[in-house]
Amino acid sequence: MKSNKKIIAIRITIILFYLFCALFAIYLYFANPIDNDIYGFLIHQKSVIHCPSCGLTRSIYSLMHFDFKGAFYYHAFFVCTLPILGYLILTLTVNLFANKKIIAYPKRYSLFLYGYLFALIAFTIFRNFTSVIY
Repeated sequence: MKSNKKIIAIRITIILFYLFCALFAIYLYFANPIDNDIYGFLIHQKSVIHCPSCGLTRSIYSLMHFDFKGAFYYHAFFVCTLPILGYLILTLTVNLFANKKIIAYPKRYSLFLYGYLFALIAFTIFRNFTSVIY
């Protein structure tokens, strides 16, 4: 059984995570990253090789404005795996707040996360060395 202080710390962390996500979503709804270069000061913006998260902010912005074609263009992997990520985040949140398993985790959860990370790396390599995606 986890101690009460540890449970409270985990719950506060989750609440802060959701608060940060909500504030970022509000900011992102009004600040168009497609027209405004909000990340122009970063070096990776000028590089030839794209990182695994390049295009993620523009993809989220496009999804928020129901531009699914644009969202898929900017970061296809994120759009395709968004339901899976949503389920995992919901599962972790509900189970940590309830302090017991209410929603079932995927079987072999850690293996699933390693597979997701491998798929993201494969997508990044494929995206950088082909002209098919982005």
